[in-house]
This record gives sequence, structure tokens and C-alpha cells, in this order.
Amino acid sequence: MRNFLSALIFLSLTFVGCSSQSISTVVAPSVKTLSADQLKRVVETDPGIVLVDVRTKGEIERDGTIKGFIHIPLSQVDKRLSEIPKDKKIVVVCSHGARSARAASILLSRGYKDVYAAGMLDYMAKGYPLVYPKLRE
Repeated sequence: MRNFLSALIFLSLTFVGCSSQSISTVVAPSVKTLSADQLKRVVETDPGIVLVDVRTKGEIERDGTIKGFIHIPLSQVDKRLSEIPKDKKIVVVCSHGARSARAASILLSRGYKDVYAAGMLDYMAKGYPLVYPKLRE
């Protein structure tokens, strides 16, 4: 029992302390990740990117997102591929980076080439610009 609790505590601390990049590496090692600063730079300098936010409606409305986003919850990514162009740079975001890495991995497996994952928590913590949309169901 003591070993089980020790292992559980270790895993909890490991995931709590992970950055979005290290979580992405654990979830999907082939997915390229962006830090908050890199995400801000891409958003500001590359008007052709497609930003896909895979968080829930509630998370986006409560926490905000980046202007110009497409909302496709992670559970719908496979069904809504037609909304994501294959010929553009795709940046997928979620809170920490794990769901965005999973979505990016799905896109890569479906033939998308220029795909990145990022977490929004660091982006938000740095005070970078956000929008707070009211999404329909």
C-alpha cells in the first residue's frame, strides 16, 4: 500500500509540474509544441495560421481564447476534419497541452503536415490578448 501511494504521489506531482511541452511529449512524442511566447509570436506574425481550440465551450467562455479561433472540441476533431485546411499551418490549443497534443496527433495521422500544439494556461498567465466569445451549442 505504501508503494502504491508513493507511486500515485509521484505521478501526481510529475503531471502537475509538467509544462505543456513535456506533457505533449508524453502524450504524442512526434507533435511539435509551442511555448506561450512562441504562440504569441505566431499569432502576431502569421495571419495564415488556423487556430483550433479543442477545449470545452465552458472553458473557452470562462477563460478566453485567441482571436480568430475555430472551436472543435477534442471529441469532434475526427468528425470535423473538413473544417481544418490541410494547406495551412495549424496550431491546436487547450489548457495544458495534453488535449491539443492528442488533437495534433490525430491531424498528423490524417495527413496534415504543419501542425503544432500549445497550452493556454501559460499564455493567459502572461497576460497575452484574449477574446471571450459566447459560443452556441
